Amino acid sequence: MNNKILVIGGSGFLGSHMADAFSDSGYKVTIFDNQKSKWIRKNQEFILGDIFNEKKINEAIKSQSIVLNFAGISDLSEAYFNGVDVTKYNVLSNSIILESCQKNKIDKYIFASSVYVHGKYGGFYKTSKQCAELFIKNYNLTYNLDYLILQFGTLYGNRSNRKNGIYNYLYQAINNNKIEYEGSKNSIRNYINVLDAAKVCVDLVKNKNKNKTFIINGNQERKITDTFMFIEEILEKKLKFSFKKPKLLNHYELTPYSSEDEVPINYTINKSVDFGFGIKKLIHEIKKNEKLLI
Repeated sequence: MNNKILVIGGSGFLGSHMADAFSDSGYKVTIFDNQKSKWIRKNQEFILGDIFNEKKINEAIKSQSIVLNFAGISDLSEAYFNGVDVTKYNVLSNSIILESCQKNKIDKYIFASSVYVHGKYGGFYKTSKQCAELFIKNYNLTYNLDYLILQFGTLYGNRSNRKNGIYNYLYQAINNNKIEYEGSKNSIRNYINVLDAAKVCVDLVKNKNKNKTFIINGNQERKITDTFMFIEEILEKKLKFSFKKPKLLNHYELTPYSSEDEVPINYTINKSVDFGFGIKKLIHEIKKNEKLLI
């Protein structure tokens, strides 16, 4: 196995941090995306391309050892009434990448999935991730293509945007002195800093794990109300909280867990970025990014 890694979707929130974590660990990283990364490093290569361009995908993959797929539609609201596009970007593109991986005999395929594959929430997004996972397992059975499936919980951290939960709460708090939440005040989340998530992925690869599914979770459950009060404390100002009945059956209240025959391994992060430190860093970034709006 050589140390060449291709990060498809490496210009985005999670993908860019994955690219950096592997670079920090001595891997030769190439990013493939339809837009150039704002955070690309001098020691990282970049390929501009479309995930549906089979020739371009094949050219990018043929010299790699490991391929990470972090591309596709990840916003649940965008996906809810958009079954065709979600199928294209989360299922069809995954199949195109898998086909190139098996033809080029890469050593391992790593796929970013979600805890939403368990339980009843998530709509077409959940369904697309379930389908993609089945394709991956069938490519393993048919072509012996080794894989890791990473089912991420609630991610937060720098390089996110208003589609991300924590970023959105902080933006509302800074800009409007209030936080509006569609869902129950009893909702619970295990927040994971994206830096921790990236380190976990590197560790799993270095430890030569293969053909397994991991739930990547934080180490502390937080009620949504506690999170909002924590934000209020950090910002040192009184905030108004409001809870609305969800328009869509989209977000879970309690973290869903597998009821399938194959039970994923729950990888709980013990040594993690302090939640308060992560929030403060993100506040600084939001104020910088949104300076024309705040």
